[in-house]
This record gives sequence, C-alpha cells and structure tokens, in this order.
Amino acid sequence: MAVMSGWTGHPDGTPASDISWDDAMAFCKKAGLRLPSEAEWEYAARGPEGRVYPWGNDWDSAKCCNAANKGEGGSTFAAGNFADGASWCGSVDMAGNVAEWCTDFYAAGYRKRAPRVNPAGASAAEAKKYRIHTIGTKALPMSGAHVVRGGSWFDDQPGCFRSAVRAYVLDWEQQRYFTGLRVACDLAPEPKVISKAAASGKTAKAGKGAEAAAPKQAKGGRMVRVPAGAFTMGPDAFSEEARKGHKVVLSKYLIDKTEV
Repeated sequence: MAVMSGWTGHPDGTPASDISWDDAMAFCKKAGLRLPSEAEWEYAARGPEGRVYPWGNDWDSAKCCNAANKGEGGSTFAAGNFADGASWCGSVDMAGNVAEWCTDFYAAGYRKRAPRVNPAGASAAEAKKYRIHTIGTKALPMSGAHVVRGGSWFDDQPGCFRSAVRAYVLDWEQQRYFTGLRVACDLAPEPKVISKAAASGKTAKAGKGAEAAAPKQAKGGRMVRVPAGAFTMGPDAFSEEARKGHKVVLSKYLIDKTEV
C-alpha cells in the first residue's frame, strides 16, 4: 500500500504502474474516490453504441499504446497522450498504456448472470466456484482474482484491446508491471424537474433507438460525467462480438479522463 499512499504521478507524466489491487483500493479510499465496477468501465469505453474499441469499430494501433507502439521508455506513454483514441464520453487511454483495475472479483461467465441494474461484480466465493487457474498440471482456485481491463503496452494482439475483453490478475501475483488504475465516483441524484411538456400532459417523442444523453465534462476537467443509460456488455472471448451480450442499466457516475 505504501506504493500509492503519497502518489503524485511520474515526473514524465506516465501513469502509475506495477500497482496491486490493494494499492489501488487504498489510494482511492484516501482520495475519497473508488475504482469503477467492471460494468462502469465497459460502459465508459464502449458507450450505448457498443463500440468494439473506445474510438470505434476498427483496430488502429496508432490510437493507443501497445507492443507495436510504445513510449520512449519502452513501455507507457504520458497519460492522455492519445486524444484520437478517446471513448464516447471523453476518457482517454481506455485501450493500452496500463491495464486498469476494477472493483470486481473475476468469475468466468459472470456477466451472463449479472444483475440487470448496476451489477457490482462477483463475490469471492463465486469467483472461486466458477473459475480455476491452471499452471501446467496444477489447478489453483481463483478466490482472489480481480478484473483488469483495457489491455496494456505489453499486449500485441488487437483482441486484447477490445472494450469488452476481460482479464484478471490473481491474488498472489497482484502487483504486475502492466497494471494501473483509473478512478471513479458516484453522482448524487439530481432534483426531479417537471418539463413544460409533462406539465401540459404532452409526451415528448423520442426516435427509435435514441442514444443516451451526451456526457458533460465534470467541473475541473479531470473527470468526465457518464450519464445513466443502458448498454450491452460484450462476450468474454478475444474476438469480435459474435455472441449475444448481456444488457444492463447503469446509474450516472464520474470516471477519470485519464489513468492516474
């Protein structure tokens, strides 16, 4: 935990790396923030349109930090370097640079049975039940594995950077050279406003398949506002969306524009 206790950033602007899940949680607690849930992370990356990559549906190695496009030090770029790779809500580096911790325990196939509203992730017991990690001939229970998202500078396959792809790091190998974090926080409910149309008994018409309201930049410019909305979480596989996903609804929240 000492690694992140007084973190102010690397001098060259690159994100924090070699960070354990415990480090990330401790940092968030001290800052009065939290890690995003897996569903929140994916919604900020994919949006209501269900993009394959944060910037769109076509792979472009120039829009993120990856094994074929590394920073000067042979790994990460400065946080926020890839503006052209921003997601629909304005978050940058959601593909590549460092793989980002989520609050969730990892359990294979969890999204198929996840709650439809604000899924918070699998429990430790469920993670242990539904997935076994195998090294050689040795099978190890994944009771402490947590989700990481987005791929990193170390990855070299386009599928690793798909916004729907899930990865994990085990409890006994939590601190890895490619892991980092992006923070999030809740938004208080807004007062209910009755529109003139509603007051007059008229119903506003919305086009079929209307998108969620456009996100707004949060005050201060550090975080972006993600509006409440519904989207389909994609499949676990490292391939394009070939299987039916799982539709969920999320409340509004804030997520960091860049990695910490």
